[in-house]
Amino acid sequence: MDLPIISIIIRIYNDEHYIRKAIQSALNQDFNNYEIIVINDGSTDSTQEIIDEFSDEKLIKIQQENKGMIESGYIGLKQARGEYVIFLDGDDEFLPNTIKELHDNIGNEYFAYSDYYEVKGENKKIVSLENIFNSLACGILFKKEVLNEIGFW
Repeated sequence: MDLPIISIIIRIYNDEHYIRKAIQSALNQDFNNYEIIVINDGSTDSTQEIIDEFSDEKLIKIQQENKGMIESGYIGLKQARGEYVIFLDGDDEFLPNTIKELHDNIGNEYFAYSDYYEVKGENKKIVSLENIFNSLACGILFKKEVLNEIGFW
């Protein structure tokens, strides 16, 4: 596999009810040159067993003691081989065109983002990021070199 252009970092803690959909949504992208770094941050439920159900050359699996979401993010950044990185939490999903659309629109900018759906059970609403700095960084495609240079959290 060529070096990936995009690294998808999935941080997980006790997301057994959602992680299957999150990983599958990352694998179902219509953009081919990416890797998925799945970090199980010390889950105590069946999250790891569900992660182990997946076998794909794009997947890098990391199981660790609980260090928290921020430290897990930094561990993912250190493992990431892509020019760009994007975070996907274990209870979130990408649409199939997410990576392609963000990559096609980043241009010379440091990051690209879009509106997204927030789903809670049967309720689904669109969240518009009128102010990018109100986001928790999921669904934002960053140039990795910028994150390495200025830090992240």
